[in-house]
Amino acid sequence: MKPGRVLTLFKLEWQSEMRRPQAMGALLLYVFATCFVAFMAFKTGIQPPAWNALFWVIVLFAATYASSRAVGAESKGSRLYHYFIFHPLEYFFGKMCWNLLLMIQISAVTFLFLGLFIKNPVQDVPLFLLITFAGSACMAASLSLVNCIAARASGGFALSALLAFPVLIPVLTVSVKGSKNAMDGLDTSLVYPQLAVLLLLFVAINALSVLLFPFVWKD
Repeated sequence: MKPGRVLTLFKLEWQSEMRRPQAMGALLLYVFATCFVAFMAFKTGIQPPAWNALFWVIVLFAATYASSRAVGAESKGSRLYHYFIFHPLEYFFGKMCWNLLLMIQISAVTFLFLGLFIKNPVQDVPLFLLITFAGSACMAASLSLVNCIAARASGGFALSALLAFPVLIPVLTVSVKGSKNAMDGLDTSLVYPQLAVLLLLFVAINALSVLLFPFVWKD
């Protein structure tokens, strides 16, 4: 495995995305429309825990769709080409880096739009964004593995979503708790346990991917 080839695949993903900007536009429209509907439903205000839950729900569904498209949109010819060109781990980490960029974009846009339409109750914004980034990294790693498996099984978006949900439960549980602590403006030290757990989950998911994905790739 060569890091430079991971970067090459990442650049290929970027160029592919630039050739079909309507896909990213549709994703941004989904986030915008969801936040606007929430604004229409909660004109009188919303409690901070509900704002936090709404934020993660939007991020979850947008990320699940975006990451599945990053793998599932490939043609059989492209997959065969990648099979002979890239090492399995180069392919996986290239896709994961691209999914991580998508996750960061989705989280940032959701935070911006939701705060624009509904008053942002977050008291410690840097800490909230740090938790969001850590949770996004774990989700990107999880969804990359799940979507690659689903793509190899020709299961499409339905199989991808079905496999992703149980894997994402611990990530979402820790992320929601950590972001809630940041939202309430609690001491930073109280959020360290959630950050540590998310870091361990990220390492564990990637270690599992290193062990499992080569076998999936050869199938």
